[in-house]
Amino acid sequence: MSPRLKYTADVIFKRVLKLKIPVMFTQEMEEFLQFDGKKINYSLYPVKDSIHIPCSGFLFQTGVKPVFPGICHGAFGKALFPVDGSNDFTYDLFAAVFYMVSRYEEYLPFERDKHGRFQPEHSLAFKNNFLDKPVVHYWVEELKDRLMLRYPSFSFPKKKFRFISTIDVDNGYAFKGKNVLKMMGAAIRDVIKGDIGLATQRIQVVLGLQKDPYDQYTLHKKIKTKYKIPLRYFILSGQPSSYDHNLPPYNNAFKDLVKRIRKFSKIGIHPSYFSNQSISIIESEIKTLEKIYGKKITESRQHFIRLDFPQTYRQLIKSGIRCDYSMGFPTMPGFRAGIAEPYLFYDLTDEKIKRLFIRPFQIIDTSYIDYLKLNPQDALKHMKRIADEVKMVNGMLITIFHDRTFSQTPKPNRWRSVYQKFIKSILG
Repeated sequence: MSPRLKYTADVIFKRVLKLKIPVMFTQEMEEFLQFDGKKINYSLYPVKDSIHIPCSGFLFQTGVKPVFPGICHGAFGKALFPVDGSNDFTYDLFAAVFYMVSRYEEYLPFERDKHGRFQPEHSLAFKNNFLDKPVVHYWVEELKDRLMLRYPSFSFPKKKFRFISTIDVDNGYAFKGKNVLKMMGAAIRDVIKGDIGLATQRIQVVLGLQKDPYDQYTLHKKIKTKYKIPLRYFILSGQPSSYDHNLPPYNNAFKDLVKRIRKFSKIGIHPSYFSNQSISIIESEIKTLEKIYGKKITESRQHFIRLDFPQTYRQLIKSGIRCDYSMGFPTMPGFRAGIAEPYLFYDLTDEKIKRLFIRPFQIIDTSYIDYLKLNPQDALKHMKRIADEVKMVNGMLITIFHDRTFSQTPKPNRWRSVYQKFIKSILG
């Protein structure tokens, strides 16, 4: 039996539809015909008394080969792997789901951006205008409708919309805990540039006369408590570099911040920019954070969303990570894998299901601020549209905001209130 097919069935029936009953497989026609239950025929030809999903053959291949799945229309929008010969489906639903959630296209050669990342503009979803749609849920909903039509007595578990707020701690603080001489030098540069307000704030924070502008953790806690939302912080704990601007992990301000956050939120690792190059780097960063946190670290999200298949996930698994939150595009909101539910990682290089849960995110503040260059009002409208898509399929919405987005500086920060307005709009 194809491991790809078994994996896809797990995604569809267990992860999306939340069915508790077991899914059985057979390649024997006689056994299939005699089975007294709900039956899905996955082959080229229809079989009586069953739902027919036409088979393209994709799930019975091995290895990664250049494949263009083809585009067609399903009941609720665009679909992949068109196949003729069925009165139930115009496409290979199982192959379509597998192609999206396995991130098959990201195992193929592609042009990387300056950070070595797969760009959303190269994705099949972007090129065919469905990156902003949770298409896997659409396809599964079509299957659910077929099952309910053929088996009216069959009931499905009721699903609810869920939301997890995540915050990446890339800095911890803007000025607090930083080298005093460097901060004084930076203040002089601020004055030369004419930014007296920033220079004053920098000096007052260093001298302990004012709260650090990134110190908005009490605000996060108040919002979490008010709206009763699950909250995760992903914290950089490696040595600072040109891409990692966190406080050094031996710094007392860093240690105090971790201990402060752990009182009201779960904490995960934010593997540093260069961690993909060495598993020893990841392991060292996890051990460092665990020592301060006082608990085992089992969740992660890549800094800069530097997600490289299958290397990144293999290293995380070896490092003891059991759940990763990196599945999404850092430069564009939407559904990188077409799904808004946690699911297991499938390693295409050895055709095996691995014990790592993937929790996709759909919204990240920096995509609106740094890449799309939207103003806060337009960004908020788009965030709500993405949230509505997840609500419609009763999926899991995950957002990413950064510590610096909440900054309270001398200059007005128009993004500071977006987070609370967004949460109020979907939960208030």
